[in-house]
Order: sequence, then structure tokens, then C-alpha cells
Amino acid sequence: MSGYTIQVDACSGLLIRVRDDEGITDAATSLETAYAQATDGCGSAPVAAALEAIREIVALQAEWAGKRVENAVDGVGQALTAYLEGDQKMADDACGVMTQAPELPIEAGSADRYSPVAVY
Repeated sequence: MSGYTIQVDACSGLLIRVRDDEGITDAATSLETAYAQATDGCGSAPVAAALEAIREIVALQAEWAGKRVENAVDGVGQALTAYLEGDQKMADDACGVMTQAPELPIEAGSADRYSPVAVY
């Protein structure tokens, strides 16, 4: 993939906000409360049973949604860490190459065959 950029500060900030957000948990709790009120107030055993069956499905979906968000945050966090570590490794490799002394093809006793070489 080419032509992409990763804004590390923006990604880090977003990960923190999403990780700390209680939106899904709060929504699931509100939904549980609403289903309990509807079940208690409907006055019909068959309707209450149907509401309970739907509540169980929706509760599982809310749990799965929370888990998917958690997995996404973890995955993006791991990708960001790998990106930063890769950048650091590339920088370290580049510094290592820059500081290497050149290998010159001058053999001992052959100074008379070569002109002086200046290495800066």
C-alpha cells in the first residue's frame, strides 16, 4: 500500500477516547432497564416471554459489539506500535549505515600503486 500516512498523535488520542468510552455499556444498561420495564408493564405472559427472548438476543449483540470495539482498539494499538517500532528500526539502521567506515581496496604494501585517498 502506498500513499498513506499515519498521524500518530491523532491515532493515540482516538484510541484513548474510544478505550475509555462507556457508550456501549451505558446503552446496553439502558436497554436492559427498558426491556425490564416493558416486560413488567405489559400485563401479558406471552408478550413478556417474547420480550425476554428478544432482550437476550439484543444483550448478546451489545456484548459482541463491545468486544468488537475492544478488538478494534487493540488491533489499531498493535498496528500503531508496530509502525513506531518500524520507524525506529529504520532510523537506527540508517544511523548505522551513516556511521560505518568505508572499506577501501588498499592492500598493505601497495601504497605506491595508489594515489593518496582522503576519507572525510
